[in-house]
Amino acid sequence: MSDTAGTTAPADGLALLADLAQLHLRSTVPPLPKDYAAFVWQAQTGILAALATRLLAYVQNIDPAEAAGFALWYQSLSEHGQALPTESYWIERHVARPAGADIKEWIREAQELAADAAAYAQRPTPIGLLRAGLGDDVLARLVSGLGAAWEEWEQHGHRRRTCLVPHCTRDFDLRDWCSSDLEAAGWMHSRATGFACPEHARALWSKRQHFPDWRSQDGGVAMNCACGWSSGKAAFRGHGTTLYRVHILDVLRTAS
Repeated sequence: MSDTAGTTAPADGLALLADLAQLHLRSTVPPLPKDYAAFVWQAQTGILAALATRLLAYVQNIDPAEAAGFALWYQSLSEHGQALPTESYWIERHVARPAGADIKEWIREAQELAADAAAYAQRPTPIGLLRAGLGDDVLARLVSGLGAAWEEWEQHGHRRRTCLVPHCTRDFDLRDWCSSDLEAAGWMHSRATGFACPEHARALWSKRQHFPDWRSQDGGVAMNCACGWSSGKAAFRGHGTTLYRVHILDVLRTAS
């Protein structure tokens, strides 16, 4: 961060711009938090920092004095903490009221979401409930008999991402996606369909010969492949994605 962050130095729009940009970068590079809730909050922080950086850069180019005013306001929050009542009044006047919304309802919903989040973080996991009901010995035999590492799944399974090709079992931890090692290993990503492992990325996407994307068609959307294949108008996005997976299975089968 710049030297002005968290100090009483004169407010400077360019210095705040640098601080926000660095905050965004820090929130996206590994090592990332292992706790899932902390990981999500850090990701959201990165998104908001990126948005604030672009907006402040726009203001800085048009009106540097106004940008300095934003920097002074931001500096006061950093030094003295957020003035929640003041900000709530501003939100009510400039955001909620023009939108025809009741800010008290927004606050109530925020409190409910906060309570739900706290309860979720503190609730016993299903494996813990099973242990309490069955006992460790019975639970150990059950897990062993099923051949399933339930605790490992509860801790990490929701963060795993697998290759989009059916029957391919290669996967990775989503938190490692920002790692250059993962991309260097050959994993690739499509916004339309998901992730491809190094082997299938080389076979399908290395030259973008079978890269997928969504396009408008007949008042809906269709999944299209760079090779010219199209799903036609999809009933829903999962429908188009499934048809694309059938298509690439045919492509891989022909190539082999």
